[in-house]
This record gives sequence, structure tokens and C-alpha cells, in this order.
Amino acid sequence: MLADVRSALADQLPPAMVPTALVAVPAIPSTGGGKVDVAALRTFRSVPRKTGAGAVAAGPVPALTPVQAAIATVWTELLGVVDPRPTDDFFALGGHSLLTFQLVYRLREALGVELPVRTPFQRPTLAGLAGAIEELLAQPAPTDTAPDDGPAWTGPPPASSAQARLWFVQQLDPTAFHYNVPIYASLDGRLDVAALTAAIDGVVARHAPLRTVFATVDGTLRQLVQSPQPIPVEQLDLRSEYTADAAAADQHVHQLAEAAYRRPFDLSRDIPIRLSIIALTDERHVILLTLHHIAYDAWSLKIFFDELAAGYAAHAQGRPLVVPPLTTEYVDYALAQQRQLEKGSLTPALEYWRRQLDGVEGLSGLPLDRPRPTRPSFVGERLSFRIEAETTAALRRLGTMENATLFMLLVTALAVAMAERSGDTDVAIGTDVASRAGTEVERLIGFFVNQVVLRCGVESGLLWRVLVNRVRTTVLDAYAHQHVPFDQVVRAINPRRSREQSSLFSSKIVLNNAPAAPGSLTGLQVTALPFELRTARFDLTVLLEESDGGIDGIWEYDGEIFDARGMSRLCARFVALVDELSTQPDRRPSVGVREASVALDAPAPKQHRARLRRKPTPVSGAGPDVTREPAEPATAGVVSYLRRRPGIELATWARAHRAEIEADLAVHGAVLFRGFDVTEPEAFEAFAAQFVDQLLTDNGEHPRAVIGGSGNVYTPVFFAPEEKLLWHNENTFNATAPARLFFSCAQVAETGGQTPISDSRAVFDAIPAELRDRFVRLGVRYVRVYLPELGVPWQDVFGTSDRALVEERCRRSGITWSWEADTLRTECVRPAAIRHPVSGDWCWTNQAQHWHHACLPEAARAALRDVVSHDRLPRDCTYGDGSPMADEDIRRVLAVYAEHERSFDWRVGDLFMIDNVRCAHARNSYTGARRLLVTMGGEVENR
Repeated sequence: MLADVRSALADQLPPAMVPTALVAVPAIPSTGGGKVDVAALRTFRSVPRKTGAGAVAAGPVPALTPVQAAIATVWTELLGVVDPRPTDDFFALGGHSLLTFQLVYRLREALGVELPVRTPFQRPTLAGLAGAIEELLAQPAPTDTAPDDGPAWTGPPPASSAQARLWFVQQLDPTAFHYNVPIYASLDGRLDVAALTAAIDGVVARHAPLRTVFATVDGTLRQLVQSPQPIPVEQLDLRSEYTADAAAADQHVHQLAEAAYRRPFDLSRDIPIRLSIIALTDERHVILLTLHHIAYDAWSLKIFFDELAAGYAAHAQGRPLVVPPLTTEYVDYALAQQRQLEKGSLTPALEYWRRQLDGVEGLSGLPLDRPRPTRPSFVGERLSFRIEAETTAALRRLGTMENATLFMLLVTALAVAMAERSGDTDVAIGTDVASRAGTEVERLIGFFVNQVVLRCGVESGLLWRVLVNRVRTTVLDAYAHQHVPFDQVVRAINPRRSREQSSLFSSKIVLNNAPAAPGSLTGLQVTALPFELRTARFDLTVLLEESDGGIDGIWEYDGEIFDARGMSRLCARFVALVDELSTQPDRRPSVGVREASVALDAPAPKQHRARLRRKPTPVSGAGPDVTREPAEPATAGVVSYLRRRPGIELATWARAHRAEIEADLAVHGAVLFRGFDVTEPEAFEAFAAQFVDQLLTDNGEHPRAVIGGSGNVYTPVFFAPEEKLLWHNENTFNATAPARLFFSCAQVAETGGQTPISDSRAVFDAIPAELRDRFVRLGVRYVRVYLPELGVPWQDVFGTSDRALVEERCRRSGITWSWEADTLRTECVRPAAIRHPVSGDWCWTNQAQHWHHACLPEAARAALRDVVSHDRLPRDCTYGDGSPMADEDIRRVLAVYAEHERSFDWRVGDLFMIDNVRCAHARNSYTGARRLLVTMGGEVENR
């Protein structure tokens, strides 16, 4: 029954509004006054289908495809769910960012497909993820798939980039201890010291990073792995002292712990692990296990304790220890990384980071209370806080609606808090990624963690929901390029380095999702020793961990540069913003705005726009060479950039001013570039490549010709010059559509030929409410009949004459099909409107006016009626439920488009960039020759 309810809701509601959980209740509880008892309703909870005791069956499991079955197996391993269904959502079942990385790596190994990291975030259901993988599997395999391991490495292996990063930090200050990792605990029970030390020696022998020192050989930092041998153990007997005065002995232990933590490692001589065992009574001991971060990360903690517990039990019981052999070593990981660098395979990803972090060094960061010392002591202060379970649950619900993880929501709140404090809406925040690509390295102890920079734009006036979607995009882009070692990113950006300040970012946020360590050894209760870390590696680090339904947090800051009072206020503000975000996502938070950003805010109200006449102003940093003209009717109401001096190459200039251009595109939906003389495909494509990661080749849907050798630039769709090509958002009858369109004018028509645009938000708002609601509720059903004698053949559109491949592509894209001899009929239902992926605004994006027979010239309609019956029209559309779409409905839509149309006259060399969701475009009729270049790129899911 619940499955039927979910199916019905999915037919009627946008995906974001479909409930993530349905609960059957015996009756709707009511209060004494007859109203719904909301508090009583909250006592009902859906029961997840977890494995183990108490697992709940939820009816028969639908048959899964082979790819779905493979995904289901991995979900069961990672999430502990029984029989996941095609409609299940990975994140609703407990998935998070770290588990997503494991999911991607395991599916890559299981299915032999290079699955992008962002895909599970974009298609979180089992069926959606399977469809994405099937699309990848259907693509031709690379012609050369043989691994290129390069020549065998001679001599000591190189250090990994992560190790080299910490080595460099240690060389700046050999007395520093802030990368020491204290694992200090009390052991209650009768301790077998020999078994404990033997177990630790076994872990060290098994994992080479724990017995590695470093040296520079021929200009390269190398790992010098030492032979396994017992590690030195310092044993202290404080039993008599503890008996005499337990409190004094505890204080003594604390002093010993503090000294152990503050003792630096000499990484060229000391293996990165030390152990002290302190006896307080016969049945109470304290262990001080200190490691250096160069050999260890948070993920390693569970591995260390799992193997320590197994080794201790085996040695204490006098039996052999049986552990599965490691199939790879940390040095293999470091060698593979080195070969990647030598082959240049990281170059495309490095180019992303160069663009993304251009100018990041100039960001102000949090304002300091005191000058930064030239020799920082890295003394840290800590505040504890908690985000309550109710708020956390609300965050999860919002995350489900916005396809955002808990981490993305927390980053959004922190970015807003930092923007308020600094007055700078461009915020850089660092975070850690596990960087364990594959099941083999999941079993290794070592320093794998990489750092990425999240550059968040939190301009004033944007809704929380919009900011979340912006941060989501930023985080997913960072995840997609996380394989580039942070030190390589630093080298590419080449900021000023110093011991006083971290490069690229000074504030950091970490949500710890690493597997938890056990709390006991055989016969012993293990309790973490209370030990306050008073170090700060960054100006601010926000450490978060889920606990008892809520989130426990540590606000760690540099006490040398910040006052406690100000940091306490900022911490409290962050918690308040998290609560506000969770309960009021459609509210606009108050964000401080830099003076330079004010001009990029939302446009003035409609009734005042025509009166605005600002003086053209030079673009920031460009001097008089390029000026930014404000939006005016003469340029279609969009911002334009005018070149004032010859010799400025547009792609190069745009790369340097991308942030400003992106801000204008976000406000106006389109940007015009004039005077740059872009008429050749190479220069045109170079510009477009600055704003999208991948340009799209023509999909065969329309008659057009390729220009240039790359296949990425082509002519506009051929359409009779004497007719107007109606307004449309490109390819929104497909499952995905391009995010951005680019046009360049190489030849101006004698008359006409403009490219009008209409704001899709304004169109959505202006369509009569009852008509808009019908469209949104039902969607649009696009019907296409590929007749041999009419239109583009299906073989050209699908790029194959193999019917099986055509059917597979249709199935993946949610298209139904049927054959009649050589005639193919396809149908699909797409949304009439979608939310903008960045702003969250509703945009009218369907192509009903392009497909409906009412939009054809009367002569063309009459000619078609003479040739084919209505049900065999080459193109037509209905409402999504199959009900006819009246001609009057289409005419009302067209009238709204016409009312909101804006256009400008082309000039040779003009380049026009359009947000394909935010703006529909058209083409006016024209006379004479007209030549435009077209390309498009990026991808938006049409759902």
C-alpha cells in the first residue's frame, strides 16, 4: 500500500516534495478540540530496513537489474540495509560524504566503470544511480586501457604528497608539535603488558608508515622504511604515589601526558610512534600513545584499534594471530601518486583549481583582534557546543529536499557566519577528504587525507535555499577534483608562504564520519583520558561529529590572534544560523556586503528598471581597457562588457574576471561581450571553456553544421528565415539540458535576425495561475514519430541503426518507444518548470510551444493534415497524463513570452552568453545572409 502511495505522490509532486518516509498509522490522532494532534503524530516513526537482529521486512523486493543488484550489494555492505529497493535514497538510508566516496570506489572496482564522485549526489536513488552507470557502460571503452606503471622505482620510494606537506611544515619549525596525535587512555582491568606491547609491535610491523623516517635524496623526499623491531616503551610505576594521594597522582599523569604530547618528533630519525605505560594500581594503567600525523589519519584509528584488540587477545591467550594479508602497501600508493604527477594526468584538474582559486590569496578572512605573530606558537583555545537533535533532523529533511548532505548545510551556515564577521561575501573554507580510492587502501594505516578549498559566494539578498545550492555545487566540484594533492594546488596557485599563516585558507570545517574505534580490549575497559588539546593549526577549525541524534562541535581558534569573547559570539552565531537554516530555508540571512559587490545585487524592481542609467564603470582591475555597461533596453536588459582598447584577448581576460562575470550572469541571466571581435571558432570555444567544464557536441536532434575541427562549435538550428523561431530553453525535452549557451556573431543579417530572450522566472510568474498549476502538476508529454519520409531520421538522432541500442538509450532516458515497420514512436514526460540549480527560483522551461501543432504556421499545419493523421504528426505534445493541450493554452503561454521578450541588434564580433534555465531564447525572422557560431556546455538535470 505504501509503495502505491509513494508512486501516486511521485506522479503528482516535484521530486523534492515527495516524502522520504511514509508511515502507516492506525488512525490520525486528534486533540480534545478535534484538531490533529501533531505531537502525537511525531511519536510514529518509520523503521529502516537494517540488517541484524530486529531487521524489518517491508514486503516483496522488486526484481533488480544486474547493475541495480551490484549497487544493492554495496549499499548493504556500507549502510547495513536489507534488500534496498530501486526507489530507496542512499542519503535517506544513512549515507554521507565519506560513505559516498567508498560507494564510488567500490562500484568502480565491481563494475569496471569510471563513475564520477558527483553522480551519487545527483542521482541518489538506487534506480537513478543504476541508470547513470548503465549510461557510462554503454559508452565505447577507451582504446588503450592497459595500465602504465612506468619504469620500476629504484632506491627508497618517494614520500606521498600528504607526507611531503607535513615534512615541509616540520622543517619550518623543528620544535613544533601541533601535528602530534595523542591517543591517551586509561585501562581498567588486569593488564598484560607483554601482550599489549607485542600487539602494538605487530601493528607497527604490519603497517610501514609507523616505522618510516624521511630523507631528501637527489632532491626528492624519500620514505626510509625501517625493519620491524620492538618499539621503545617507557614504563612508569606510580602505584605508591597513587595509593598515597590519587588526586596528586592524576595530576602527575596529566603533566606526563602534556609533556609526551609537546615532545616533537625528528622525522629524519624518529619513527612516528611513541609509547608510555603508567601503572597506577594493579588493575588500572594509563597508556600514552603518541603518533605523528605523517603516518596516521582519523580513518586509521579504527584500523589501529581493531588490529591492536585482535593482537592483544591472541598474545594474552597464547594463540597465533591470524589476520588477512595486506594486498597493497602505503608505498604503492605513494608511487602511483608520483607516476600520476610525472605523466601529467592531473593537469586538467589543476586547471580547475587555478580557475576556482584565482585571487583567493587576497581574501580578507576573519578580522584579527591582535596582529599575527611572526613566530606563531600555535596555541589554541577551544569552545564546545551542540546542535540539538531536533535541529539536526530538520537539517536532514532540508538536505533531502535540496539533494544536499548534512556537511553541505553546515558549510553554508559557517560561510554566512564568516561573511557576517568579515563583511566579505567571498569566503574560502578548507576541509579534509579521506582520499582512500579503493577497498585495498581502506585497510591501511597511513596519512591519506587530502585538503580541498571550498570557495563560497554568499552574496547578500539570497535565500538560504539558494545559498545551499551554491555551496552544494562548490562542494561537488571540489569532490570531483579532490584527487589533486593539496601541495600541487598550492604550487599551481603559488601564494606567498610563511610560517605565520596557512596558504589558500585559514578557516577549516571537518565533519568526522570516520569509522569509530572500539572501546575495549580483552578483559579491559578502555576509557579516553581527559586531555585538552591547546593547539591551533589554523585561525579557526570547526570540528563536528554526530552524536545521539545531534551534532557535537568543537570551536578551535588561535588564541594569539583572537579574543575569547569575540570567538564565543561567533560560535554562538554559527549555531543560531544553523537553526535558522533548518527552520526557515526560504528566509534571507543577513550577510555583510563588500562595497564592490553592491552593484551586483538583484536588479531594481521592474517599474524602476527603465529609469536606471548608470555611468559605465571600468571592470575591477581592468582599468579603462574594458568597461561594464549596466543593464539597459538597448542591450536586452543585460549587462554588457565593452572592449575599449585593441589587443585584449577575450578568453584570457574572462579567465581573470570570471567571478565578476558569473555574478552578473546570476543576476541577469545573460551577458553580452562587445568589441572583442570574436568571429572564429577557436577563439569562441576558448572563451566558452572558461565557464563550463565540458562543451557539448551536437546531439543530432536538429539540422545544423559543425564549424571547426573540435566538433564543439556549430551553426544555429536551420529554420526558415522568414519565420520567427519561438522562445525555448535548449533541449529541455530531454532528461538533461545544457546549463549555458554561447552565441557569437560572424555576419549580421541585412534586417532582423536578433536573438531575443525572455526571463524564465518572469514567465513562470506571469502565466495565469490555473494554467501554470496544471502544467506544473501534469508536466508535458512529448510525442515524436520518426517517419521515413518526414523530418530527421531516427538513425541520425540516435547515431546508430541498431534498434537495440536505440531502445537501451530510451530506457535510460525515461522514454517509452514502439516500432511499426521502420517507424519509431517515442514518448516522454518532462517537467513544465524546474527550480534553478543555483538560485532555487522556479523557471518556466518546457518546450510545449515548440512541439504543439498549434504553433505551426497554418500552411504547414494544413500540409501535414494532408499527409499524416494527427496521431502520426512528427512532433506533438499533450499534458503529462495524456490529456490534450488546447490551442488556447498554448496561445496564452506565447502571449506571456512575447510580453517579456527583450532583444538587441547584433554586431559583428559580439558574443552572447545565456543561462539556459534562467532565460529562454528565440530568433527573429531576417533577410540576407546571417552567420552565428553556437556552442553549449554544462549539464542540468531536467527534473
